Amino acid sequence: MSWICKNCETENSDTLDVCEVCNSSRESSVLDYLRKKYVDSGYSYILKTNPDLLINADNGDRVAQFKVGKWFEAHNRVHTILRNEIAANWYKLAANNGQFDAMVKLAKCYAEGRGVPKSTVKALYWLRRAANNGHSSARLELGNIYLNGTWGKKDLNEAAKWFNLVERLVRADDYFSIGWSFEKGEGVDQNWDKAFLYYQKSADKGYAPAINNVGYCYDMGYGVTQNWIRAVEEYRKAAELGDSCAQNNLGICYEYGKGVEINLDEAVKWYSKAAEQGYSQAQQALDRIKSRYNDNRNDYGCLFFFLSIVFVFGIVLSLVLSSIEK
Repeated sequence: MSWICKNCETENSDTLDVCEVCNSSRESSVLDYLRKKYVDSGYSYILKTNPDLLINADNGDRVAQFKVGKWFEAHNRVHTILRNEIAANWYKLAANNGQFDAMVKLAKCYAEGRGVPKSTVKALYWLRRAANNGHSSARLELGNIYLNGTWGKKDLNEAAKWFNLVERLVRADDYFSIGWSFEKGEGVDQNWDKAFLYYQKSADKGYAPAINNVGYCYDMGYGVTQNWIRAVEEYRKAAELGDSCAQNNLGICYEYGKGVEINLDEAVKWYSKAAEQGYSQAQQALDRIKSRYNDNRNDYGCLFFFLSIVFVFGIVLSLVLSSIEK
């Protein structure tokens, strides 16, 4: 085993701690070399505080290269422009050496033009390279990019592909957005099967609007076999979480007996909760039930009046007939 003196480039035996030619110590020769190599480039502070990290990075250690990049990205002792350039260069070295976190960082540098010329093509290249190697945050980031069309046209199928690889990390509202787009045919062909699938994924994470939409799918038989009982179950879950649309839908079920027996008291209860949140259809339903109740009262009043007249007429007729008989 041997080591190379960084000052005079002499190869020394590993048993020696100083160079046999220039008498530089093994450690000091490395530090002197680094000081010369990185002079006036913002490296003085890291050489004082963490020289081993820079030594390892300079020797090709990809993790150390990534950490040096992170150090410069976060450190305010170096001018911002210079700091970004140095960080991007170390990320590039680490990424080319197969460090996946560095690939993600380098992608962000290219996306934002930090330390390198802005290039969404190169950003996408490095992000996909990390994602294809199993990097979870890269897969999640790609899903969001394709979902929102951040670097170009939306591609929900591509977004779904990356999200499905990291389901536990995906936000419920992102799955909901995919389901909504498939339901409405926004940016994709309308597909109720896929809409139901992604509503269910969102619902599984406890997102009330998605739970309501799963109920709606069961209610209407969209993307799933129609099942009013299951629809009521889903509506109730979302309604109890405070979703006004679900509260209104549950009121409809009780008013018309869909999946439950007709119960106007329950219908009014859930319509009222939805109306309190400003859901206009629920208020219209309450007005409709009230109007129907008043109409029924008027009908009963008319019937009572008619029966009263008949009754009185019957008495009068009976008295008249009695007098005639006498």
